Amino acid sequence: MSTPERPRVSLCLIVKDEEETIERCLASVAGIADELVVYDTGSSDGTVALAESLGATVIRGEWHDDFGRARNEALAHCHGEWILHLDADEELDFDPAAVRRGLNRAGDVDALLLEIRNVGARGGEYAHFNRRLFRRQRAHWCGRLHERVVSRDARPLREANLLGGRIIHHGYSEEMVATRAKSARNIRIAHAELAQAGPNDDVGALMINVARSYGSSGDPDMALDWLRRARDVEGSEHRRVALRLGAELLTDAKDFAEARVWIDELEALGVDARMVAYLRGSADLLEGRPADLLADLVGTDQLMGEDGMGIPERQLRTRIAMALAATQRWTEAAPALLALVQEDPEATVWGLLATATHQGDLLVDEAVAAVPEARLRQVLAQVLVEPVESAERFGHALHGRFGDDPRLIGFSVHHSRRLDDLETMVPWATIIRNGQLEEHCPVIDRAGDPTVPAPERFMAAVVAHAAFRDARALELLGGITELLTPAEEPEAIHVLTELAPDLVVTN
Repeated sequence: MSTPERPRVSLCLIVKDEEETIERCLASVAGIADELVVYDTGSSDGTVALAESLGATVIRGEWHDDFGRARNEALAHCHGEWILHLDADEELDFDPAAVRRGLNRAGDVDALLLEIRNVGARGGEYAHFNRRLFRRQRAHWCGRLHERVVSRDARPLREANLLGGRIIHHGYSEEMVATRAKSARNIRIAHAELAQAGPNDDVGALMINVARSYGSSGDPDMALDWLRRARDVEGSEHRRVALRLGAELLTDAKDFAEARVWIDELEALGVDARMVAYLRGSADLLEGRPADLLADLVGTDQLMGEDGMGIPERQLRTRIAMALAATQRWTEAAPALLALVQEDPEATVWGLLATATHQGDLLVDEAVAAVPEARLRQVLAQVLVEPVESAERFGHALHGRFGDDPRLIGFSVHHSRRLDDLETMVPWATIIRNGQLEEHCPVIDRAGDPTVPAPERFMAAVVAHAAFRDARALELLGGITELLTPAEEPEAIHVLTELAPDLVVTN
């Protein structure tokens, strides 16, 4: 009798109450994993039965607030040469042939790094790299929270990047976070791990774990407090990480002076010059200073820190696009901003896009085509705060697409109040009046505005009568006529003769 062939790749998974996600996870490794090992820490839903029905070996275990322990328990039941580890809210996106080639060429490599794309709220993403494939007999896990793959014999692991595959992590999406107590759990575990630190542990790294846990829970003040402590730990290999994360938090909090102190310290440690440019440029942009440092990063789609964690890609691209607009590099800003809204219509850069398309005289039709009907109100609100010329062009383009949509009529009322040119005002007045909002007619408002010179008020009243037959125009004309000087009367008579001859009185 032949013996079963030893599996080359084992999927190693720990779970609890993951029946909504585990099928996607297990299905994603088909074609690469020869063995599926699932360690369940106490599910009360259908996770176990579902995993078994999908061909997994399920070990019923326990949870002790220790990720490293749980993963090593699962590892003990794996038989493959290589261990692939995922979480149930992750899926493997890969080219089977490319991954197999990577494994065949691994030589004496102990661990392979895979890119992990973290899908955040509203579809935002950030990326990092981690050891997600390793040789079973050479490595295991260490650490209760943010557990790490380390060598079994304390020597450094030989590692390389694995091309042709990446992991998509859905666990930080808005919906997932809202249904889990993940943040509170992570804070508890991070504090416990720090409290039990030994003399050989990197206390700075453990403090960063605490800081990140608070940051994920939406408490930036506590996160910054713990980053200050990590920053002050002498000899910590993770001081660069603490300085980078702290600089980002301080910038977001608009404490630009202290942020620049942290950035200076980070630069003195010899980090990637592009990372320093990003951090300094972000502070300049958000403070309203010249943003050339950030704009010059155009074309950069990935920035990684020493910990393998990257600046969120969407955030990086958004800030570069904003910097391009701030430095009036319109031909670069417009396509960059357009790409952002095409990928995520909820991005809050529609106003900047309207200005970029106007100033660069390009892509306005493509930009308007990207506006979802359901987001029209939000887009219009962003466009209204831009310069009036930008809102003028973009607004008319939107009207060409959406017609007399009630939301556009509301936009027309607010936008027309910013206009001081009667010729520009009339088309918006037409839209407003077609929407049955005659009481907000900007031409009538101009005619009745005592701060406007009398000849201009007279012209507005005449236009309102000629174009719209608005009875209020005639009421206003009588009073305005009395305000005209003798030198202004001939021009007024000419206007009346040309635009409203029916009002000219002849003897």
